[in-house]
Amino acid sequence: MDAQMVMDLGVAALAGAVLGAEREIGSHNAGFRTHLLVSLGACLFTLLGVYGFQGASSTSIVDPSRIAAQVVSGIGFIGAGAILRDGVNVRGLTTAATLWVAAALGASAGAGLYGATFVTLGVALVALTVMRAVRSWPRRMLRRPVRVVLEYVPGQGTLGQLARRIEQYGDTVRSLRVQDPPEGADGERVRRVEMEVRLPEHQLAVLLETFRERPEVRAAYTIPRAPRR
Repeated sequence: MDAQMVMDLGVAALAGAVLGAEREIGSHNAGFRTHLLVSLGACLFTLLGVYGFQGASSTSIVDPSRIAAQVVSGIGFIGAGAILRDGVNVRGLTTAATLWVAAALGASAGAGLYGATFVTLGVALVALTVMRAVRSWPRRMLRRPVRVVLEYVPGQGTLGQLARRIEQYGDTVRSLRVQDPPEGADGERVRRVEMEVRLPEHQLAVLLETFRERPEVRAAYTIPRAPRR
């Protein structure tokens, strides 16, 4: 192995690691290690296509691009495993796309196209960070705030699960109010939580219905938002 191959593999590993680090920060299933390995493997496959069959007989037809083409189609199997269906939502599409880009980064590094590798990496990071905030801004501005009330028996981690579900929908809990009334005649203590969220109607309906089905939840509904004075 010469220094050029080592450089190609190093650039591929670096590019995949940087791309995977963004997914790792977001606690996605395919993170730092997965993207690094995908990029590194794609690079090695590309090097194999370029240098691995130089000793073939002169009568053999060797096409270095054939292995790279198989990498492009084969990475789809890994990407498909990152896509999950969560109720009416589909999760993992962006992670599947970053795995595909990681394979392209590795193949590009394996071909010695360092400039294209780092430009693609930079554009991908901008798309994953800056453009994510830009994309969510108009949707947040157009969504009307809604006050959600959840009444439940504490001790099941219900509030934390509700907050995580709202974050999955692209929003955060704001103006949270928690009331713990005394125990009732039957010895049951029901906690009342009131919060403000900005969610589309279909997501809000699914959210409320999901929590109404939980055994510890006594009620889940919305109330009109108090007008500003």
